[in-house]
Amino acid sequence: MAFHPGLRLRLRRRHDGALAPVVIGDVTLPTGRVVACDPFVCLGEGEAEPFSVVVDPARYRAEAAIATLVRLGVPEGPRPHTRVAAARLVIRDTPTVRWEMAVAEGQDPAVLGEDEFYGYGVDAGTGCFHDAAADGSFPGTEDEEGAVWAAMEAVGDGPGSDVTPRAGSPVS
Repeated sequence: MAFHPGLRLRLRRRHDGALAPVVIGDVTLPTGRVVACDPFVCLGEGEAEPFSVVVDPARYRAEAAIATLVRLGVPEGPRPHTRVAAARLVIRDTPTVRWEMAVAEGQDPAVLGEDEFYGYGVDAGTGCFHDAAADGSFPGTEDEEGAVWAAMEAVGDGPGSDVTPRAGSPVS
């Protein structure tokens, strides 16, 4: 739902907003083993496990659903408040027939309680998709130093910012 243009939302009766899908780049998956994690906490640490479903090795489009929010009863300022509400990899450009939770090996959605889910923490407020083979390509992401931090500084930050490896790099 989050990726349908013009979708309206209301948050806790205090904010109104709209969602807009934005293409943020391509993710190269040489092994087809997809990992999602907070890159500033997990990338290069060997902590994030790939999802149990493997896709064909290829390049896949990454999209973000950008939420533009307005506080109800407060005049809009010069810059709208935006956030990334969701992100996805587009594996096929065909209508979705059904959805299922992406899980790592050994995780079973059937055992989850009503308010439980599998996912990852976003301690640094950031998320990424990458191929499992790329994990060791980014050592040293702690203490605001290392390749991931340098790449983010080079492209800037903000909703929809992405880091796309250059051709020939270990993860392209």
